[in-house]
Amino acid sequence: AEHDFHDCEYASWWADHFQLTPDSQSCFDSLGDILENSISDNGKILELGSRPGYLTDYLTDRFPRCFYHCADSSEAMLSLANERLGSRRASAKLTQVDLLDPNWVNELDQDYDTVVLTWALHDLGAIDAIRHVYRNSYRLILKGGILVNADFIKPMGSPFEFDPGRILIEEHLNLMTSIGFNPTSCVKEFEVNIENPESHNNYACMIGVVQHMVQLILDD
Repeated sequence: AEHDFHDCEYASWWADHFQLTPDSQSCFDSLGDILENSISDNGKILELGSRPGYLTDYLTDRFPRCFYHCADSSEAMLSLANERLGSRRASAKLTQVDLLDPNWVNELDQDYDTVVLTWALHDLGAIDAIRHVYRNSYRLILKGGILVNADFIKPMGSPFEFDPGRILIEEHLNLMTSIGFNPTSCVKEFEVNIENPESHNNYACMIGVVQHMVQLILDD
């Protein structure tokens, strides 16, 4: 993606200009509802691609007893997320990881109740990179835990070309299933616009449940 998130000035500018619309707030609410019905109130949450911490702010406020771990490739963004956490830093951790690095998973724990992502994977620019994140996320989640990904997608039936990282919902679910997530589903689509798509619309909230680790270990 054409963003210089490693530059402190750009990161601050991007964070200041990000606007949480009613639709994106609804996406946060849907994600929060999923977690409320899936993990204990003192569970362990990992957010990949946390950026300046808008989802972090929402989920740490909604689940104050959970341990929260933010991971992002940008030190500048993690610094902004740290500021946003304020007094909640005591029950949170921030780690710099590059999701394009094959070994990023080694920087994190392997006992999360859930891994969450919002508007992150499309920036990786390729379906193989998305598959790699799903595979590593599977390794980090406890049995019975869930992955929740809300990301920009290519809407079914659109005649337009999309960036390589914006793939169909079906492709996301197929990737999850091939790795071992079961069941998988799309919970909801947001700001669907097939005829006049823009960079900020067409996104969906998708989930996958971790059942076991055997398949992943064999794949590795």
